[in-house]
Amino acid sequence: MAIPEKILQLVDQFSRNYDEYKSLDYSETSVRIEFIDHFFICLGWDVGNTEGLSEKYKTVDVGSSIDVEGAKKKPDYCFRIGGIPKFFVEAKKPSIDIKRDTDSSFQLRRYAWSAKFPISVLTNFEYFAIYDCRVKPKSNDSPSKARIKLIHYTEYPSQWDLHIYEKFSMYWLLRGAFDRYAEERRKTGTLEVDTAFLEEIEAWRKRLAENIVRNNGYINSRQLNFAIQKIIDRIIFLRMCEDKKIEKQECCVMHIRAYDLDTLTSLQYDACIQKVVICTPHPHRHARPDRPRARIRRTARGASFRAAHRLRLQRHQSVSRLRDD
Repeated sequence: MAIPEKILQLVDQFSRNYDEYKSLDYSETSVRIEFIDHFFICLGWDVGNTEGLSEKYKTVDVGSSIDVEGAKKKPDYCFRIGGIPKFFVEAKKPSIDIKRDTDSSFQLRRYAWSAKFPISVLTNFEYFAIYDCRVKPKSNDSPSKARIKLIHYTEYPSQWDLHIYEKFSMYWLLRGAFDRYAEERRKTGTLEVDTAFLEEIEAWRKRLAENIVRNNGYINSRQLNFAIQKIIDRIIFLRMCEDKKIEKQECCVMHIRAYDLDTLTSLQYDACIQKVVICTPHPHRHARPDRPRARIRRTARGASFRAAHRLRLQRHQSVSRLRDD
């Protein structure tokens, strides 16, 4: 397909006003409206939802939320086919040099890796960077890490057919070209998020085992496994509470770094009792003030729930004794 006249106009416009667009005053919102939106419209995407499709089926979702490490994040564009997300595009203003900026590439890769997208794009219109997002991102990765292709805006006319239109246009996505491209680009060493999470937990278990044995003298294997599982259950549970906004974001990390384990334990118990354990009388028994019955709604499994339930019962019994006195 010949490059659309609109793309040639955008390239010419960007070139003529290059210094103005590279200034700090030119915002990300401006480059999206003037350049990036039109760029993807030329690829056949209904960026503004001019067809009036429902939220579920519109082809471009702007600012959709995803879970990233226990927090809600919003990539700039999510491109979808039949309501199924296919890839993200993260936009930056031209003054940010995405060719060398570590934060920008890490942000895109973290979004896409968490969403299990194989390929996604980072652009400020000056550059169009394609990333393989199956490689687990690290904050200190070079911007070139997992980058498949970097196209300068002056190369858009020559690269349009092979590396842009035939990979990211709606026409070719519907014909499976994007999926084939992603499969071709699969590299040895890429890791799915679920697999990586399980491997990370196994690494935690090993480090915890070494630390517990070193600091607690004799301990048998049953006690060791129980202690390790309880610690991991509680950390994961507290991170789930952060994700559900039951606790403040990164409170777990903050207290671990400060070695404030007493507060961390208290937070775990409070989260269980205040937000997760819901008490109601047993349907087949009369409630007794000295021996309350409870039904527990479990949002996850683990020893933290049992410990929290026992603590709640102890507190209830203490209150009952005080009332009797």
